[in-house]
Amino acid sequence: MATDVDKTRSQLVNELAAVHKQLSSLEQQLQDEQGADDQHVDQNPPDWAAELEQARQEIELNQRRFETLRSLTQMLHDPEQKILDFALEAGIQTTGSSIGYIFFVNEDETVLSPRSWSHSVMGQCRVANPPESYKVAETGIWGEGVRRRRPIITNDFPSNPLRRELPEGHIPLKRHMNLPLFDSGRIVLLAGVGNKPDAYTEQDVQQLSLVMEGMWNIIKRKRAEQALHLANLDLEEKVHKRTEDLRKANRELEKYQKIVSSTPDLVSLIDWNFVYRIVNDSYLRAFKLERQAIVGKTMAELLGEDTFLRYAKPHLVRAFNGETVNYESWMDFPANGRRLCSISLHPVSEYDNQIDHVAVDIRDITERKLAVDDRQRIFNASFDMMCVIGFDGKFKDLNPAWIRTLGWSFGELQDTPWLELVHPEDRAVVVEAEERLLLRQKTSDVEYRLRSKNGRYHWVTWHCSADLERQEFFATARDITDSKLLQEALKSSVRKYRTFFDSAGDAVFVHDFSGRLLDINQVACERLGYNRKELLHMPPADLKSTATAIRSAKLLKQIAEDGKASFEAHHRSKEGKELLVWTNARRIEFDGLPAILSISRDISERKRMENKLRNLAITDPLTGAKNRRYLINRGKEELARCLRYSSPLCLLLLDIDYFKLVNDTYGHDAGDEVLKCLTQKAHMVLRETDIFARFGGEEFAALLVQTSRQGALLTAERLRAAVEAMPLPQISDTFSITISIGVALFDDSDASIEELIKRADKAMYRAKENGRNCVVLY
Repeated sequence: MATDVDKTRSQLVNELAAVHKQLSSLEQQLQDEQGADDQHVDQNPPDWAAELEQARQEIELNQRRFETLRSLTQMLHDPEQKILDFALEAGIQTTGSSIGYIFFVNEDETVLSPRSWSHSVMGQCRVANPPESYKVAETGIWGEGVRRRRPIITNDFPSNPLRRELPEGHIPLKRHMNLPLFDSGRIVLLAGVGNKPDAYTEQDVQQLSLVMEGMWNIIKRKRAEQALHLANLDLEEKVHKRTEDLRKANRELEKYQKIVSSTPDLVSLIDWNFVYRIVNDSYLRAFKLERQAIVGKTMAELLGEDTFLRYAKPHLVRAFNGETVNYESWMDFPANGRRLCSISLHPVSEYDNQIDHVAVDIRDITERKLAVDDRQRIFNASFDMMCVIGFDGKFKDLNPAWIRTLGWSFGELQDTPWLELVHPEDRAVVVEAEERLLLRQKTSDVEYRLRSKNGRYHWVTWHCSADLERQEFFATARDITDSKLLQEALKSSVRKYRTFFDSAGDAVFVHDFSGRLLDINQVACERLGYNRKELLHMPPADLKSTATAIRSAKLLKQIAEDGKASFEAHHRSKEGKELLVWTNARRIEFDGLPAILSISRDISERKRMENKLRNLAITDPLTGAKNRRYLINRGKEELARCLRYSSPLCLLLLDIDYFKLVNDTYGHDAGDEVLKCLTQKAHMVLRETDIFARFGGEEFAALLVQTSRQGALLTAERLRAAVEAMPLPQISDTFSITISIGVALFDDSDASIEELIKRADKAMYRAKENGRNCVVLY
């Protein structure tokens, strides 16, 4: 609104300057013609004299108008009525009128309310009890300005057919002019003047319009400032009350501050506006920020608008509605990367059960979750039967091997007493082993029989441990039915021996202590691809290629002394296929001579699964790079080697520049593609002996073994340039990325791999500060 007034003032100044310029031109013309013939002057008076007089009048009029607007701008703090009265008198003067008025118009432009009358004639008006408002539809010619929405000039008021009789006592009208004033397309007031000595013209309309516009701009600004002042007072009152409430909450929370500060959990207090009010030291360490950089900021500013709206706000709204919320979510921390967290939200009310804050507790459960996941993978993939049994003797969990071996599913055995599956003749041995475990005594493997779903009993080797805190037994059972049957067969007749021997599910070998085979079963022949005759007639030297014999002197000695041994071995078939087997060997007598019975179970698939699980535990699932845990463990080994042999070791820590912009612009799928392409490029640039790992988010690390300072810098620069030049057509033909690399060299002052990582991290942040896309050596 102040701008509108300044614009009007500027317009008047420009008009005044133009008129001055015209006046100067006319005066110069007058001087040039002063030497003209006097008779000619008398007979033909020039037009310039009239133009000069008109110009002077316009200058005086514009000066008065300018002074009026200048005075209006200085009345911002005067009462509104005073501004209206001043503007009306100014409009009367600038148009040369005798009377004037200002009416306000309601929003639907149907009612006029008088606000100001000319003071010079108020004493002459004798109208009794004038109305407080007029309906536009009932007005005469003076209401035409509103009805037609334009200025109306009436220079012969008494004879105008649209006029209506004036109220008794009203000043007689000879001439009249009024105009509506618009604001945002709506008529806000009607201003009029009357009884000018000569006729009203469009110039009078312009003069009155400019004065009224200037006056209305001042009133609008005044009203806006008054509204703003009242709003500020209301806001100050609310802020004062809120401040007092927060002071009470802070005093209540101070007694918990020491406890909260010492916990490793990330603890914060959030208000209704999702603004941090309190954060503990663990929070500062996790986000690598000072307290003033978090307190007073919103969660959206710290976590990012998208992350806050999608993952945090819905849970916080539930908490502010009085619900205690617990959930798990992955979070990205500047200090330690992407972590799985258990998050608890607790409503906090100060008084009258009014919830003003939410206490947030964030606990890192990544390692626990990984351990549970690893345990669950092994639990599910194991060929042995595994189970969890409560101290009440009932099953709590079973792995899938129970279905494969005995046919029972967890749903069928859940909360079933496990002794019901044990053969009645074996229950005393089982109970005795269980009692020893409860007394913290060591127990050896127990062999007994378990009933399968089809009613058949299987011999198992049962190994059990007790968790006294959780009041649970964790047991592993291996089906040894075939071994038991085979042992029984060896004690019986040759016919029974042969029957059970060949019906065993595992490969069975009988050989002497020189390695020569004495007997084999059908499974062994099928597995190795030889017939029984071929194997039995193979000399020990040829059997080496199949690795069916026990050739280790240490194992032979153990079997001779202890009577048994268990170990892993490799068997190679006739076609060259290599099999990994688990062998249980026992010393026996065969035809009256000392011999060895070996029962070999094919564990190739199990080992493959275990290796796969082990690889998953050390590999980042998205990029295929090694994970942070693997690099740190290998780093510890290399660090020990460096200390022992004084060999060089370097660490590169690199981060993708503006990676968040990639996700925000192209989406998270494109971000994942960038991470995978970067990993592939790094493996191409680095040596096979170097260790490349993803540290979390867009941060990666490379451990360069046996690498000097110069070599590390060359490798880092080569990697930086390769990434910068790396095409990414799957995202965009013109898209590319850059990385910032921090380089740290191992020295004798490094007591741990973590210190080397910290130095590389500082160098990397210096690379970020130096403009990114560069290499910085610590």
